Amino acid sequence: MGSCIDFRLDPGARVDQAMVDHALNEWYRAIARQGGIPAPGAALGISPELRTRYSTGVADLPTRAAAATGVPAADLYRLNRGRIPPWGWHRPYHRIRGIATPVPERLRPAPGSGVLRFSVRGVAVAILPDDFDPAMRGRAETRNEWSCQAPGCQYTVGPARDGAAVVTAVSPLTWPAVTIQTFYGRDAPPDGLAGYGRGSTKEDVAGSAVHPWSATVAFHEGQHGMDCLEYLKEEDVPRFDSRAGMTVAAFRAACEQFGMAWAGYQGRASQFSRNRTDNVGAASGRRSHLVL
Repeated sequence: MGSCIDFRLDPGARVDQAMVDHALNEWYRAIARQGGIPAPGAALGISPELRTRYSTGVADLPTRAAAATGVPAADLYRLNRGRIPPWGWHRPYHRIRGIATPVPERLRPAPGSGVLRFSVRGVAVAILPDDFDPAMRGRAETRNEWSCQAPGCQYTVGPARDGAAVVTAVSPLTWPAVTIQTFYGRDAPPDGLAGYGRGSTKEDVAGSAVHPWSATVAFHEGQHGMDCLEYLKEEDVPRFDSRAGMTVAAFRAACEQFGMAWAGYQGRASQFSRNRTDNVGAASGRRSHLVL
């Protein structure tokens, strides 16, 4: 039956918003009927040949739509994540049981702990299993805990700098790190309805008519987790510029500047996620928050 499904567009057809909506909705229904939307942690129930044909068709759609609308293909994929299986996204992702944030398809949690560990552009990332916070009521929250520390130094006082202390050695810089974890409060379960932002956009709601995931609190919170990963990929992380031979005063000034740069980076990452995941779609109902 799967071999009869056609995921192709008429080469001469105009790819406007109406066509994008119709094609993605129909293809999502078709792939769902073939077992193409597995439960988190479950194996994909379609053949490699069907997966390839679907992915190829979906890739053609935003590429042609981007040429007509001026919206980058990667953004069209992001806006339509609620009606494209994660393995069919711009970069293939998958869902892990007990973790809201979808992750790159190659990644698997560590045995025993269930924690996913990997790096993005020199930042150590850990995604922890979701948890329940009894102090929260009626909301969920994805917390991104950042860790970054400037290195220490050894120095001597010599006559070459008129008695000023000079750095003679700099300790290695520890990798910056971020830990991502989603918490659910009372009356805000993972499968509850997202009241605003992602999970309530017309694209997400259309997807939920086929599979409920894209309208849930877990889906909304998972987009926050992905926002963090995508911000790391798109924006250069602050670098610490230090070397032996600097005066201690200059070294300390560099440490202070580094700390300010990281504070600014975190603030921009937070706003980036609010814009992408909170400030879209319906604006009423249950609230979810990104905490950085």
